[in-house]
This record gives sequence, structure tokens and C-alpha cells, in this order.
Amino acid sequence: MTRIFTFLAALMLAAAGAVAETVTASGTIVTKPVSLPSQSIYELRTQTAIDIEYTQSATVKAELEAPANLFEYIKIEASNSVLSVRYKDNTQIRNSKKTPKLRISAPSVRTFRTNSAGDIKIMTDLTNSSTIQLIVNSAGDIKAKNIDCTECKLTSNSAGDIEVENIKANSVSAIANSAGDVKISSAIAKNAARFNSNSAGDIDCSNVVATILEASSSSSGDIKIKKANVDNLTALSFSAGDISISGINATSLKATSGSSGDISLSGNCQNAVLTASSASSIMAGSLKTLIVNASCQSSSSSITCHALERCEASVVKGASFKNTASGATVIK
Repeated sequence: MTRIFTFLAALMLAAAGAVAETVTASGTIVTKPVSLPSQSIYELRTQTAIDIEYTQSATVKAELEAPANLFEYIKIEASNSVLSVRYKDNTQIRNSKKTPKLRISAPSVRTFRTNSAGDIKIMTDLTNSSTIQLIVNSAGDIKAKNIDCTECKLTSNSAGDIEVENIKANSVSAIANSAGDVKISSAIAKNAARFNSNSAGDIDCSNVVATILEASSSSSGDIKIKKANVDNLTALSFSAGDISISGINATSLKATSGSSGDISLSGNCQNAVLTASSASSIMAGSLKTLIVNASCQSSSSSITCHALERCEASVVKGASFKNTASGATVIK
């Protein structure tokens, strides 16, 4: 029994020591220079409600803007080429009308990560001969202008959004794994551009130029692409998420929809394979295609296409199929 009381007393002391210190932010905003480590910085992380502004520059420097009385509670740490910013443990900030902001200039940062409510804004164009990654793990957002690299990876794992103006790379990937959205103005990929929505987050891209384009939705998130100039295009919807791709200029196209997700396609294509199952629809009446192979695999599925020369269709009883082009050979 004595041991039990001793153990409980130790727990109470530990809990008392872990009580958060509450700090009320002052209204005076101050900017101070920050000393940076001599090691190269390849990754920036915000671990709390502190924003980061990054400028790609040969000159390495940093400054912190924050309410005057918060500087002693903000920790800027460097380890293994990762620079992170956070509040000290067990610190609770109140009434901060101005979010603290770390401004940093460095030449070779290639990974940007938000692990809390802090945002990251990349102020200049990014050029790197390696992989550039933008990763959102919480409510913080990441915004970037123009990115030129070997491989570009955008991943939203929580409610935070990612927004990039233009990407030029050998390969581009955008993944939405939660409620956060990914928005890209233009993605030019020498090889492949792959967009995957695995939860409620949407992916929106105004323009894609690539050898291979893959768009896949496996949950309720939607994918919208306004213009696609590609050799091979694959669109897959496996749940309630919809896929809309317009302005298509492709050699070959494969679209597969299942569950209640719909796929909408428009533009021009030489060959298309369209497969709809469950309660899904493929709306390709505005996709001018030379040859179409269509398959409606359930009674509640539907496919509309525009085959100019030849169309082979496999349609189960009760399903809906229509070729909007006249004069084509239709084989059922």
C-alpha cells in the first residue's frame, strides 16, 4: 500500500510540473534577427501556430517577428539539416492578434512541412535539381509560386491546403489524404503527373502537360482538371468522388468508375476504354474519340461517348449506353 501511495504522489507531482504556462501576448510587435546554424538547411517545419516565410537566396539569414513578450517562449531548433520553429513545451499563448512569423532566406530548402496551425509561404520561385516536397500534416497551409525541380510531391494529410502556381518537373504528384485541398495552376511533367484524392480533399489543376496523367479518387474527394495535353490518360473513381477532365488532347484514355462516383470527360482522343460499374456514370459525350470500347457492368451504370469511327459496347440489362456521334460502327 505504501508503494501505491508513493507512486500516486509521484504522478501528482509530475502532473503539477506539466501544467501549461499561460502567456498573454502583448500588442507591441517586434522584429529581431535570428542566428542560424552553420549546417545546411534542407527542410523547414512549423510545429505550432507560427508562420514561416521562405526566400530562396544564396545569402543565409533569418528574422523573427512576434509580440514583444513572446520571444523567450519561441524555440527555433536545427537538427540533421531540419530547421523547426515552435513554442516551448507547456506554453499556452492567449490574445495574440499577430501570428508570430519566421522569415528565412537560404539556398537549398527542398522540404516544407506544417505540423500544426502555422502556415508556410514561399516568397520566391523554387529551383532545385532534386525533389521538392510540400507536406501538410495539420491545419496549416502551404503556398508557393513557381517550382522547377526533378520531382515535385504535394501531400495534404489533414485540413490544411496546398496551393502552387506553376510546376515544371520530370514527375509531379499531388495527394489529398484528408480534408485539405490541393490547387495547381499549371503542372508540366516530362514523364508523369499523378493526382490522388483518398479522402474528402479535392484536387484542382487548371493545366496539365505530361506523357502520363493519372487521376484517382478513392473516397468523396473530387478531382478537376481544366486542360490536359497528354499521351496516356487514366481516370479512376472508386467511391463517391467525381473526376472532371476537360480540354483533353490525348492519344489513349482509360476511364473506370465504380460505386457512386462519376467521371466527366471532354476534348479529343484517339482511343478510349470506358468502364462503369455499380451506380456510376461516365459522361464522355463531349470527348471526340476515334475508337471506343465501352462496358456497362451493372444495371444502374451508364456511359455516354462520342465515337467517330468505331464503338464496341458491352451493356448489361438495365444499364444505359449512348454514342452521340452519327455514322460510327457500333457493335454491342
